[in-house]
Amino acid sequence: DRVILHFDADCFYAQVEELRDPKLREVPLGITQKFLVVTCNYPARRAGVTKLMAIEDAKKKCPGLVLVSGEDLTPYRLTSRRIFSVLQRFGSAAERLGMDEVWVDVTAACKKMMEENAERRWQGHEGGYLRRGGRVCLRHSSAAGQRDCTEGEGAVKEETGIRTSAGIAHNKLLAKLASGLHKPDDQTSL
Repeated sequence: DRVILHFDADCFYAQVEELRDPKLREVPLGITQKFLVVTCNYPARRAGVTKLMAIEDAKKKCPGLVLVSGEDLTPYRLTSRRIFSVLQRFGSAAERLGMDEVWVDVTAACKKMMEENAERRWQGHEGGYLRRGGRVCLRHSSAAGQRDCTEGEGAVKEETGIRTSAGIAHNKLLAKLASGLHKPDDQTSL
C-alpha cells in the first residue's frame, strides 16, 4: 500500500564541482579526501577510475585525471540541503540518507491519483524493461508514483542543477536498489 521514491544524486561531489566550475564537465574528474578518490564523474569512470581508489592508482589509470579536494564539505552540504528542500514538496515524509540520497513517501498523492482514475504516459523503466509511449491506467500504486518521481527529478535538476536517478517501490530498501539500476539520470519502478 505504500509508494516510496528514492532519489540518488549521480556522482554527487563531482556534480557539485562541475556546477562550481563548468569546465570540469567534460574532463575526467576525481574528488579527493585524504589519499583517496572518494568519487569521480563518468568520463573518469570510463577511464577506469573507481570510487575509493587510491589517488596514485587513479592517476596511473587516467593520466589526465583532474583532482579537486573535497575536504571542505560546505558546498556539498549546501547543495544537499537544497535538494532535500526541493524533494520535501513531493510527499508527506522525506528522509535523507547521507548527503546525496533522499527517500520520499508519496503514498497519499498516489492514492488520490488512483481514486481519480487518471491516466499518464509511462516514462522510465518498470521491472527492468522500458515501456515506450504507451498509456498506462494507474491500477497499481507504483505507476502513480512514476509521475511524482519524474516531477521530483525535474525539479531537482531545474532548481539545483543536479541530476538524479530514482527508484520507485513499496519500501525504502527496494526503492534504493531500483534507483541504481539505470544510472545516470533515469528511474526504475519495481
